[in-house]
Amino acid sequence: MKEQEKRRTNQKPRMNQDLLAEYNRVSDLWEQSQNGDGTSDQALLDEVNRFQNDYDWMSYMFTDENGKIGMKDITGAIIVPARYDDFLCTFHYEYKMPAIPALKNGKYGLVKTDGSGTEITDFVYDDMENVEWAYSFYFKKNGSEKFGILLPDGTEALPCCLDAYCERFSDAIILRGEGKEGVFLPNQNVIIAPKYDSVEFPDEPEDPMIFTLDKEVGYVDFNGNFISKFEYNSLENSDNPDDNAKFEEWSANLICAQQEDH
Repeated sequence: MKEQEKRRTNQKPRMNQDLLAEYNRVSDLWEQSQNGDGTSDQALLDEVNRFQNDYDWMSYMFTDENGKIGMKDITGAIIVPARYDDFLCTFHYEYKMPAIPALKNGKYGLVKTDGSGTEITDFVYDDMENVEWAYSFYFKKNGSEKFGILLPDGTEALPCCLDAYCERFSDAIILRGEGKEGVFLPNQNVIIAPKYDSVEFPDEPEDPMIFTLDKEVGYVDFNGNFISKFEYNSLENSDNPDDNAKFEEWSANLICAQQEDH
C-alpha cells in the first residue's frame, strides 16, 4: 500500500528499532551512574543528549492510497490505522498518549494509540483541545459555546459548562463557568466543578488551594468537601486528641497545587 507522510516539518532523521534500543541502553546506564550528589557519568549524559537532540521523537501522520490518515510512532510502527480525516495533534515519545482525538466526517472522537484502532468514544465532538501536560481534553459538543472535560478513557468528567480556564500552576488548573470557579488536577483526574466564588493558588504549590464559598474562606478535600479556614485552624490548635486526629485526616486530603500521589 502506498503511503505518504503528512505535514512533516521536522527534518531530523527518524528513529528506528535499533537506534531506540541503543538509546534505551545508554539511558539506563546513565541513570545507573547517577550519584546522590546529583552528578553522573558525563560521557553517558552527552550521548543521551545527542540522541535527544539529533533525532525526531514525535509521532507522525501518514496518508494511505485512499487519502485516509493514520499515525505512526517514532520507529514507523502504526499506532492508529489510516481511517481518519485528521488528528488533533501528534505527541512526543516520552509523553505517550494512550488515546488521541481523531477527526471523522467533521466530528472528533477518541481513538486508542496501541495499534488496535479501537474507538473509545463516538465521533460527536465539535471541537477538542489538549489539556496542558495531561492526557485529558477540553471538548465542545452539540453546538455549545461552552466546553467540558474528557478523560482518556472516554469519560465526560465535566459537561459543557465551562467558559474559561486559567494557566496551569504546578499540578492544578482553575476552571471558570457561570461566574463560579472550580479546579482540575489533570494528573489525577480530579475535578471540582465550578461552584465557588473564587479559587486561588497558594504562595507555595505544596500548600492547600484557597476556596471561597458564600464569602467564607476555606479548603476543599478530594471528596469535594468544603472545610472552612476557621474550623480547620480550630482543629489544628485544639488539645483534644479526637480533633488532632481529624485535623491530620483533613490535612492529608486537601487539594494542593502540587499534589502527591493520591
